Amino acid sequence: MMSESKALHDNNFFTIYKTNYAELKIKSFKFIKDNFLLGVGFDNFRDHQMDKFDDIQVYKPHSSIIGLIVENGFVALIIFFFIFKHLLKVTLQQKNNFFLPVLIFILIESINMDIHYFKILWIFMPMILMGGYSRFNFSIN
Repeated sequence: MMSESKALHDNNFFTIYKTNYAELKIKSFKFIKDNFLLGVGFDNFRDHQMDKFDDIQVYKPHSSIIGLIVENGFVALIIFFFIFKHLLKVTLQQKNNFFLPVLIFILIESINMDIHYFKILWIFMPMILMGGYSRFNFSIN
């Protein structure tokens, strides 16, 4: 939690504070409000100082979608969704039951996590675009 954080709730049994995770979201939405079109620049979120957020300067937004908007603006979000829509379209056209749950997982997790740092993600995307695992010959001669 932040060093100057005040309790949201306090009683004899427990005390509830905002976590750094919550503070990252608040800082992110303040940046989005001020820089919604083009963002603050790629990988600049942690370098931008903001009053009351000194304790979380070295962190990222901890959300792929929010981070995309904060650092690159809504233009980048639109590009992300076009890429994702294309991947989903290819998967549905191929009736690929393997990659559909993967894409749904990626979309849901990107709301709450920095999923674009998972290297395995960048392996699945080309496989989907190439026609999935059915076009690859995995047999050993």
